[in-house]
Amino acid sequence: MGSPPRATRPRKGRLGSRIKSGGGCLTCKIRKIKCGEEKPACLRCSSTGRKCDGYGNDINSREHAPEAPISTTLARVGCISTYAQASRLEVQAFEFFIRDVLPGFSRMVDERFWHQFIPQLSQSDQIIWDAVNALSCLIRHPQISSRWLLPGMKASSVADDNHRLAVKWYNKSLRGLQKRMAHGSMSPAMLMVTCLLYIGIECLQDNLDGAMVLYYRALAMNNMLAMKDVDSHSRHVGSFEGTVQSLLRHMSISREYPASLKRTNSRVISTFNSLSEIREEAYSVLDEVHQFLEHIDGIRLTMPKSWLPGQDLIEWWERVRTRLLLLEAATQDLIKNRKRAIAECPDEDEIYSTLMLSFNHFFVVVSTTVSMYEAALDEFMPQFRAAIAYARRVVAIQRARSRRPVFVFETRILPALFFVARKCRHPVIRREAVCLLENEAPRMEYIAKAEGMAAVAKRIIGIEEACGDEKGVFHPNCPPHRVDLLPAEDHRIYRANLTELVDPATGEPVQFLRYGIWRREGEGGAWIPIEHVVKV
Repeated sequence: MGSPPRATRPRKGRLGSRIKSGGGCLTCKIRKIKCGEEKPACLRCSSTGRKCDGYGNDINSREHAPEAPISTTLARVGCISTYAQASRLEVQAFEFFIRDVLPGFSRMVDERFWHQFIPQLSQSDQIIWDAVNALSCLIRHPQISSRWLLPGMKASSVADDNHRLAVKWYNKSLRGLQKRMAHGSMSPAMLMVTCLLYIGIECLQDNLDGAMVLYYRALAMNNMLAMKDVDSHSRHVGSFEGTVQSLLRHMSISREYPASLKRTNSRVISTFNSLSEIREEAYSVLDEVHQFLEHIDGIRLTMPKSWLPGQDLIEWWERVRTRLLLLEAATQDLIKNRKRAIAECPDEDEIYSTLMLSFNHFFVVVSTTVSMYEAALDEFMPQFRAAIAYARRVVAIQRARSRRPVFVFETRILPALFFVARKCRHPVIRREAVCLLENEAPRMEYIAKAEGMAAVAKRIIGIEEACGDEKGVFHPNCPPHRVDLLPAEDHRIYRANLTELVDPATGEPVQFLRYGIWRREGEGGAWIPIEHVVKV
């Protein structure tokens, strides 16, 4: 690892005249002011309404020892160094990252990774410092469009001075990384950290292809570390490498995991001591869920409306449903046996609510895949309502910490809300999902966009509630006389995907929804799949 930038004499003026803190809290170090070092929070922070982010040396103290050992790679980072050479804009960007961005980052995987490791690495490594400031600038001044991210979409061009500044810091970080890699002084662990930050930067510029390339690079490095640590215990839950692996898994929770993230031990675990253990088992269960869904979706694609699954498929279906139910029951049992109510522990409540949201979501998806009838989904109104309730809990916990996040790395609630908005035909429940997507959920979770999902869901709702008419328009408020009316089977969209074309008149990309509806040939006749294409 390269050494951090050497400090120079303080410059004249406001920034250079600040008194540097040698042993103060992280917030005062970032602001380059004298810290009173009061504990647990310093007086200078608390008196000005700022959040005191604690003391760097607490990480190695016995009194505040972490539950799991920190990776030796990160332990070599050493003490936090302040950036006497930092410009005013850099300090502002980093202070915004600490004050406004980090509180919005999930504790779903590991609080220490984002809230301790990354700030400290930023203060000791120029590459991380520049990447964090670029990420912070793009979150403070969002450049993302409201469109759904599709493969092949070009990254947005530099839009304004704020975007230009973010790109400048990003390029500086990339140059530093290339230089250090040429000298062979960049460890795999630090490469994974930069990859994660770069993924966020690419996502925030609408560059899906760039983000995916970086994601798979992080996977490759994670796999390399796993091979090195095969005979050690450094990869347990809570270790740095284990945390990164969980982050990579949670980013892809709505699709099948790549081979390098699959758990080789297929033994089903039924006893858990913590929500973190349940979360790790959930990754294994959801991996089987995605394998099952990919298999059965490939079959359903060419089958008639009358198709029924064979015995082998039914047995697999029952096994997957049972695993989901057992994991949900284990989660509820763990919560019931707690000494403190889950609502009193926001960080754990966030994990609990996110897990329960995922269990409800995928239980409905799996349960209804063995039927070709969309009406089969109507039996799961309790699960749809529960999904909305758990999503609201996650949002409420988030709002208690910070404003609505522009971007988070983990996939948490967006795919489930999108599923409810599309597949729950109760007009009130699906509108609640749309409202959460548009107004309260994070604007972006990894590559998923709330606004893009809401736009597609509203188009689908408008068509279904207009008796399958492609000219149907979404109405935000459901008319009272339609509150309990569900669309007929031949008015429901059973399959939908997006495509993008360039408008020849404007040269701008336009997204279209390609969808299918089963129509009946006369009363009691055969079901025929009809394809439609409409502008989103």
